[in-house]
Amino acid sequence: MADTFSKLGYEIVKGDMSVLLGLREHVYHDASASLGLKVESPTPTYAGRLQSEDFFDFFHHHWGRVLRRDLAGPELNRLRLDLQGSLAKYVGSTLFNAFPRIGELVGPDVVQQKGCNLVIAQPGDSEHAPTHRDAPLNSRFELICWLPLVHCYGTKSMTILDLEQTKEALALLQQGTIKDGYLAYHQYAHEVGTALNIPFGSACLFWAGLVHTVPTNQTQETRWSLNHRFKNYWAPYGEKGSGYFELLKLSPLTEVGIGR
Repeated sequence: MADTFSKLGYEIVKGDMSVLLGLREHVYHDASASLGLKVESPTPTYAGRLQSEDFFDFFHHHWGRVLRRDLAGPELNRLRLDLQGSLAKYVGSTLFNAFPRIGELVGPDVVQQKGCNLVIAQPGDSEHAPTHRDAPLNSRFELICWLPLVHCYGTKSMTILDLEQTKEALALLQQGTIKDGYLAYHQYAHEVGTALNIPFGSACLFWAGLVHTVPTNQTQETRWSLNHRFKNYWAPYGEKGSGYFELLKLSPLTEVGIGR
């Protein structure tokens, strides 16, 4: 895997399924409570699937525009912010424990972003982040953990460019006018990038400098995904500064060395 990450700038890794199932059930229960729904605990299964799976995948049928509940715009954003608030208490440590590879890539002294990012992308929703990369505004030493809470594939997923493709895309961005450069950059990302096929239980760990983009979800399922950032305590913090992060763990040697 070290060769994969060094060559591509990202890799798909499997996590501890029991930990991740617990995380997803937490999100399901918190979302249900925010919407005024009562759920059984533990979540019962139906036709081989957990109720939480159906809640996430077919969210738009139950709470979106299909049943005209109009959970979009401000109301959808309120739900998302409520969930991000509750997730912030435990998501970083949960992901770190579920994916030991994070520690292998970042090192023994780890900080994580404050808060948490949650995306709810219903079918046909064109409101999504533009083609971009997080660094250099963010630290060039950041690792992003992108975790789907459902099976993500095709337009229900994220499209990512590897290290070489990112260089090509950035070169296009500098050509012509700002508008023409961005259009070429955006088009290139959608044409040559890899649409990640990730089942629940796996995550994409990627370098913050990679270009990535999110297409409009053209499937008949809703995408729920989390993204969370980790970096080494000692590495440069980027333009956002150290205030964007909080301590997750330190090695015993660092704790002794800084007199904690």
